[in-house]
Amino acid sequence: MILKRHPRKFNPDGHLYRTTNQKLKFHSFLMVIGVSVILVLSATAIICFNTRSKMLCCSLLLGHFRKELQLPECKDMSWSTGRVQVPTEVTNINEAVAMLPGMKAGGRHCPRDCKPKDKTAIVIPFQDRQTHLDILLAVLLPMLVRQGLDFCVFVIEQMSRNEFNKSLLTNVGYIEALKIDDFDCFIFHDVDLVPIDDRNIYRCHTDGPVHMAAAINKFNYSLMYHGYFGGVVAFTRKQYLKINGASNIYFGWGADDDDLRDRVTFKNLTLFRKTYKYGAYDMLYHTDSKKNSDRFKVYKTRKVRQDYDGLNSVVYTSSGLLLLPAYTRIGVSYDRVLVEKAIPLHIGSGPTNDFEYMQAKFVTIE
Repeated sequence: MILKRHPRKFNPDGHLYRTTNQKLKFHSFLMVIGVSVILVLSATAIICFNTRSKMLCCSLLLGHFRKELQLPECKDMSWSTGRVQVPTEVTNINEAVAMLPGMKAGGRHCPRDCKPKDKTAIVIPFQDRQTHLDILLAVLLPMLVRQGLDFCVFVIEQMSRNEFNKSLLTNVGYIEALKIDDFDCFIFHDVDLVPIDDRNIYRCHTDGPVHMAAAINKFNYSLMYHGYFGGVVAFTRKQYLKINGASNIYFGWGADDDDLRDRVTFKNLTLFRKTYKYGAYDMLYHTDSKKNSDRFKVYKTRKVRQDYDGLNSVVYTSSGLLLLPAYTRIGVSYDRVLVEKAIPLHIGSGPTNDFEYMQAKFVTIE
């Protein structure tokens, strides 16, 4: 069998002549490719048009490109400047954020030149502290960018005018953040505590939660008491789920941090704490919050309550999500009656106070 080879014809410019049939096939091929590209881009645009999906699209796309480029892992402290200066005021936080490389809408950052170890959600319970929030973010955001973290800042703002319920807001932050992206690490952060050393790596520990605020200026850069677990704490997604999150029934200030700490030990997890040198914070001036007069009676029932009061019982209403340049804002309201009804009445609080909150065992880490 003899195969005939058709001679190729070239025009005077050196380009191959194509027959009419070849041209039609070639044009049809280009049209198929073009339509496919348009369909993919249209589908992506529809998904990303939704406000809640914008950061997820950014994360998926950048994560894919980082994987394809085989970038090295982000290194700890290769960028460190040591101690940082806390400003007394911030005139425009949005302008400050615009200067940071890799920042996206909603306070989202994806490193460009290295692959982060975790995907981190910074959750800040909030109400009426805008000046504090701006100062905190003016220090915290550049520090997290230097640390090469893949992170997003969530400000969970209590809209209802009843008692401030920080623990309930942290539970809401955990739940709502996971609707946006698959975060590995959650750092719950008081709005009035500003880190002053960028060697304090904002990362979770796989073996247990981390108390990051080990030294506070208000207490001469030491602790209020040895068992203190407030201010800034870090949990992996699985750790926070295992302890059923935080209690929802501490209305007002006090004992909620101790309840959270004991939930960790009741589930046989190790408590870690940063060193005084790196885990140093300045507390911004504020008037004292209203104390919860029943806090130690609620604390009394912490062990029997744990499996009924927390992530699995939180009741709230969200007023929506707003992507701002420096953070993602989620407005939250709660009804105290509904929150208390969500757990068995007889374990809501004890008949007497429990003051055994001062001590706990921690393992020190850098």
